[in-house]
Amino acid sequence: MTVTSELKTVLDAFDDPRLLIRSDYSVAYANRAFVRRYGRQDFAGRTCYELLFHKADRCSECGEHCPLEKTLASGQVETILRREYGPTGVQYLELQSTPLRAADGRLRLFMESVTDRSGSSEPLHMKGIVADSLAVKDLLKKIARVTALDIPILFSGPTGSGKEEFARLLHENSRRAAHSFVTVDCRDLTPEKLSHELSQTASFALSGGTLYLRGVEDLSWAMQTALLRLVETGSWLCTDGERTERADLRVICSTRLSVEALLSSQRLREDLFYRLSVGALVVPGLAQRARDIPELCRLILKELRVKGLDVRLSDQATEALMVHTWTGHVRELQALLERAAIFSQAPVLEKEDLFADKLANQISESAETEEERVKQLILSWKGSRASLANQLGVSERTIYRWLERCRQNEGQ
Repeated sequence: MTVTSELKTVLDAFDDPRLLIRSDYSVAYANRAFVRRYGRQDFAGRTCYELLFHKADRCSECGEHCPLEKTLASGQVETILRREYGPTGVQYLELQSTPLRAADGRLRLFMESVTDRSGSSEPLHMKGIVADSLAVKDLLKKIARVTALDIPILFSGPTGSGKEEFARLLHENSRRAAHSFVTVDCRDLTPEKLSHELSQTASFALSGGTLYLRGVEDLSWAMQTALLRLVETGSWLCTDGERTERADLRVICSTRLSVEALLSSQRLREDLFYRLSVGALVVPGLAQRARDIPELCRLILKELRVKGLDVRLSDQATEALMVHTWTGHVRELQALLERAAIFSQAPVLEKEDLFADKLANQISESAETEEERVKQLILSWKGSRASLANQLGVSERTIYRWLERCRQNEGQ
């Protein structure tokens, strides 16, 4: 695939630095923004890792993750977040590799963009993570700081806030991204079970993956001792109780308690707590990231369309979701939208479609008779007639007759 003058013109039109890279990592072209930013015009015969990071070896050979390597494996656009030390201090670079296919359909060239995310105020979306809110932007900056450190991590946050998604994001942007991410629920987990899990997945343990322990506060004291050994020495006691095995893995834990509550409640032994608290990261609840809700809704509704539920939200419905009091957080939002999409007969979801059950329950508590309940529901309904008919389990014609009857009774 030849780098034509037209292709060069397209790349030069971008404001951010971009490279055209061959599958052997050699640079075919660097756009004007790259030359301005890095001052390198002599790209002929050089590799991307040499131009960008002044390295003699590929990024993966230096313990770093490579977006081009991921694209070569998947054939898709791949993005990573990388920490670099420069003259002005620490920089966080987002590297995105995009495959460019030749006329015969084969991958010939790859376009790699370089975006400085250090202190960026732009919305950042990575692997389905929505970060329009300051709370999540701050969390992503902290995740970027710990990806290369390989220390144990403790995510805290309310149930349903998405702790595992952020743990996966950390894993996928670390040097362990090419290896397994294994999730284990801490309830009923024993040292023997942990040893069995690690032994059964020895290929994972030796391959340098990530072990994610969900609900660390539920661990027994014996299990906490085994976990402390794992994070301090990188080894675990085999099922025979005599031999120890080493595991090249990273441990990420999560808890539904706050870090303070985790310590004060004595649910975690103090020495283990202090080992994990070095890498403590707080995942905000949905109330703290209201600005993320419109984009979260868009992504959830996109997933629902795959299931055959093609609906969208009205502006009023979106505004209602942004001020709603969430107890189940992102998980509750997903359930609310899916239920509304299933039971609403209208293509556009209104506020009443989302909270129809809540409204009906409130009316049921205040109405003395079933007739009074129906009347209150009809008069208070702000959504479509079709969605009201669906809520009451009757036809739209019946709703029309009831409305006329209510108006006549009010006029008497």
